[in-house]
Amino acid sequence: TSGGGTSSGTTDKPGTTDKPGATEQPEENDKPSVPKKGTKIKGNDGSTYIVTSGKGKTPTVQYIAPKSTAKGTVTIPAKAKVDGVSYRVTSIADNAFKNNKKITKVVIGNNIVSIGKNAFAKCTKLVSVIIGKNVIKIGKDAFAGCKKLKKIVIKTKKMTKKSVAKGAFRSVGKKVVVQVPKSEYKAYKKLLRAKGLSKKVKIKRY
Repeated sequence: TSGGGTSSGTTDKPGTTDKPGATEQPEENDKPSVPKKGTKIKGNDGSTYIVTSGKGKTPTVQYIAPKSTAKGTVTIPAKAKVDGVSYRVTSIADNAFKNNKKITKVVIGNNIVSIGKNAFAKCTKLVSVIIGKNVIKIGKDAFAGCKKLKKIVIKTKKMTKKSVAKGAFRSVGKKVVVQVPKSEYKAYKKLLRAKGLSKKVKIKRY
């Protein structure tokens, strides 16, 4: 008894083209099309992304660069909207914020799995970083030379010695306090020291 009701989607909307110079919009039954893999797109937040997969229910993008005026707190979102399409933001590109002197705090969204090499290298004003709960990979020198860092909060429990590259936390400020999940405290203490974190840095569990 699921028949009938097929005409419910054909309600005419009068006046859709009464704006001056408005062009006829195609029927919007089709979802907006997703550009092909490798296409650079601008998010509604002004950040630049690159399409990494257009397949599946939710296409994915990589975060390439913040908008040129970005300063203060920057959030790498879990999702980005571009031209009516919602994308999952699953990685941060190599060099995305390298040498950025304006950002002070970074919040890494919960869909991010991978942070590229040099992604935040030499961000000399950066004082706080929150690493989302699904990060697995951190590239070489990702946070190297962030000398003003005071706080790193690691929410993910998925990092391993193999997935975090050499020097990822090299030359970050000695005054930094790193907060790690209680269950990972022992493993992460070893791991972070092995990846460049100074022995003087305090690592706390939460």
